This record gives sequence, structure tokens and C-alpha cells, in this order.
Amino acid sequence: MQLKQSFTNIFYIFLYTLLIGCVYQFFTFREQAHQEAQQVLSGVERQLTQIQSELHVLSNYLFPLAECDKSMQTELGHTVFRSVSMRGLFVGTKQPDLYQFCSNLGPTNQPLDNSFWNEARKGDIGFAKLRSPTHDGNTSYALALYRDDNVAIATINPTAILGWWVQEAPQETHRILHFSNDETPLLQKNSASFGDYKATKESLLFPISISLYKDTALYRQGIVTFIVRLLVVFGMVVGAIAMIGFRKKQVQPEKVQEQK
Repeated sequence: MQLKQSFTNIFYIFLYTLLIGCVYQFFTFREQAHQEAQQVLSGVERQLTQIQSELHVLSNYLFPLAECDKSMQTELGHTVFRSVSMRGLFVGTKQPDLYQFCSNLGPTNQPLDNSFWNEARKGDIGFAKLRSPTHDGNTSYALALYRDDNVAIATINPTAILGWWVQEAPQETHRILHFSNDETPLLQKNSASFGDYKATKESLLFPISISLYKDTALYRQGIVTFIVRLLVVFGMVVGAIAMIGFRKKQVQPEKVQEQK
């Protein structure tokens, strides 16, 4: 009777431990997803902040745009050449229907509307995906700094800014860069599947967010591993108790015989 009660108690302890373990595995899985999303966002913010600083320096002495002579174009070209992340640099002033720009490629006029880019803003900072691909067929992105009727725009090399996390994305995760107010992907790696766990981190500096979809198969694998280990441990405990109980049953008849 005492041995049966011990097995019952062990069974209840097993179920309780299993429940706690499953909950712990879920929270660990969720925390890892959020940490990975935050790590990706921090890396992107770090690169964009560097470009933002360069735009601030330029705006301090180029706003408002006076003229677009050869010396100005050369200066802008040297800035792009020294920067790993920039593809082009534009400084402009707003006119009634468009912006008048000076760039490292020369003067140009361009309306900043939906035909040119898909842009979102946070304060005086804009982040955009350009509508027209570059000459090599790749999509370009842009970071814009606004000040009154003036704007400085840096077109961004996506490999330099975003390539480090795109290339290192595990197959079990789907990473998406999107605007904070719109989940339409601006850039993504791998494809999400039904049932993936989603973790989203919104930038406090730029109008972007990172959404990370993590394959729940990783959580299920963790649960299976935990259950196997738990069964092994409790199997050893049950075996030990059964052995002790069996030993006690053998000892009791011997004591009775000695007393007779």
C-alpha cells in the first residue's frame, strides 16, 4: 500500500513537472524570438543612425540650397565615396510642385510622391523604398532628413545596411523589415509558414519595425527533448523505489523466520 502511494505521488509530481517544463519552454522560445527581433532592429538602427548623422552635418551648411555648381557636386560625390552605406546623395529645396535637387550626379528636379518612392516619416526623418530599381536591378532604399522646405536624401546600399542580418537568417526564422504603420514587407528573408510565432519590435528612432516569424517546430522539438529527459529521470526514480520496495519485501520474511 505504501509503495502504491509512492508511485501515485511520483506520477503527480511527473505531471506537475511536465506542465511547468512546457510553460517554461514556451516562454523561453518566445523570449528568444523577441531578443532576436530586437538584435536585428538594433543593428539596422545603428547603421541608419550613422547616415542620419552625416545628413545632419550636411544640412548644417548646405541648407538652404543656393546653387548646384561643380564644386557642390564634387563635395557630394566625395561624401558618397567615403561612405560605405550611401549610393547617392541629394540636397534639395521645395518648389511649388516639386523639389529642386543638387546631387553627386548633377542637378535634377523631382516630386517626392508615391510615383518616386514609398515613404513613411517619424518626426523630421523619413525612410523609403524607391519605386525604380537601380541600374543593377536591385532595389534601393533612402533615408531623408527634412528641415522646413529643405531636404537631404541619402540613397542606401541595402547590402551594407541590411545584408548582415539577411545573410545570417536561420532557415527556421522569417525576418521582415516594414513600416511601423504598415506590415507590407519592404525587405524580407525566408518565407513564413502557417503557425509560426511572430515577434515585432518597433523602432523609436525611425518609422520602421522588424517582424520575426519563428518556426514553432523549434518549440515542439524543445518539448520533446524535455519530455524524453524527464522520462529518463523519473524512470530511474521509479526503478529505484521499486528496487527498494522489492528489497524490503525480501527482508521482512527473513526477520519473521529469525523471530521464530
